[in-house]
Amino acid sequence: MRSSPPRAVLVAFTLSLAALAGCASEGEADPLSDPTSRESLRKAEPLATGCTYVKRYKSSYGTVTDVEVTPGCMMGTCSLPRPESDAMSDGAGGVFTSFTEYTDAVEFIGTCEDHEPITCEGRTGVDACESCVLESACSALILCEKDPNCLAIADCLQGCADDGACGARCLENGDELASANLVSLASVVTGVCEGRCR
Repeated sequence: MRSSPPRAVLVAFTLSLAALAGCASEGEADPLSDPTSRESLRKAEPLATGCTYVKRYKSSYGTVTDVEVTPGCMMGTCSLPRPESDAMSDGAGGVFTSFTEYTDAVEFIGTCEDHEPITCEGRTGVDACESCVLESACSALILCEKDPNCLAIADCLQGCADDGACGARCLENGDELASANLVSLASVVTGVCEGRCR
């Protein structure tokens, strides 16, 4: 198993990623010898991700109030439900109200039973560009660093140099989550961090 390249390397290759996006693919190559093939780019099982959260449910009737706090976990994209509230009258003047919210989301790599939280706490960039990327796209950067499939796409893009069709094949044939993380990094490098990444 190869070691992860420095974060600066991951940031550097995203500079050319925006130019590669949207380029049309050319003819199919032999998957056994083509570094842009699905077989070459999907080095491992797709990275498992999710998030932990806290569900807070508050209900009241008259002077009685109950609060339930329940930890939760979901796999995949961390998209917590919106807060919900409800109120009902019992017909005798009493009103029952409830409010549910989901908070304290922490993204992770792994499963609900065995996971590693994604955090940039204590991490600093080696230069202004990397610092900006850490501030703006910490999750995407960490997910790419920890994912052999993302690193395979990075290697593929570096091998393509200025060949846009080759780069497009790297993104199209790579693992979907890995490609999405690279595109997120590229959009940050060429967007909010452009002035610091020149």
